[in-house]
Amino acid sequence: MFKRCLVVIFIGIFTITTYAKQYSATNFSSKTLVSDIKKQIMSQIGDVINPEVTVEIKNPTIFDTISQDAFYVFVDLAKPQTLIGKIILDTAFISEDNTIISTQKCLLESSVYGDVYVSNRKIQTNNIISESDITKKRIKLTSRSEDYIFNKDIIIGKQAKRSMIKGIAFSDRWIEMVPDIKKGQNVKLLIKSLGFEIKSDVTALDSGMIGDMIRLKTETKKILRGKVIDKKHILISSN
Repeated sequence: MFKRCLVVIFIGIFTITTYAKQYSATNFSSKTLVSDIKKQIMSQIGDVINPEVTVEIKNPTIFDTISQDAFYVFVDLAKPQTLIGKIILDTAFISEDNTIISTQKCLLESSVYGDVYVSNRKIQTNNIISESDITKKRIKLTSRSEDYIFNKDIIIGKQAKRSMIKGIAFSDRWIEMVPDIKKGQNVKLLIKSLGFEIKSDVTALDSGMIGDMIRLKTETKKILRGKVIDKKHILISSN
């Protein structure tokens, strides 16, 4: 009775997860599992250029002698956030009457190689990135494709968030849009209210895009906050 309760819970977990796999024990093999894992990795890595995926089950002997009483093989592919790297997959062998015969830990190791864009020189913080700053390189990917940028047009014209050494793969962690007003830039402050407008020279204390509220410092060292309205003006309005 206890085993039957366990299998109900076990099957319930698999039915609510997206990537759990149920196989017929008669048609199951480690090659089948490797093929399905490769397909799932391919779906995870998205826009990788020229991907090369390898998958190896480190303990394939757990599938060599499947019990004759096993009717299903359940493999939990949903548990890890990514199937890239060294992974342990929970596996269960189930009888026709839904009794757990045995459970195993499947030890998996996978790798993905792909072409990504990397810096071909040291790029200082806030430097604008040009096409001459990037090159394509084949590397071993360590995570999902969201951690890499595969379209160089997305990179060109952006600025470095922080200093990049040569060979760093471009990602959203390293680049950002060039702000309309940069920190430390001398700009004009417009103070508008009913019936009057004042203009004065100020220094931006933050970077910001049009529409952002940023801090600024007046010539008398007073700190204010205003809205970026273009590349040269910050607005404070009491209308």
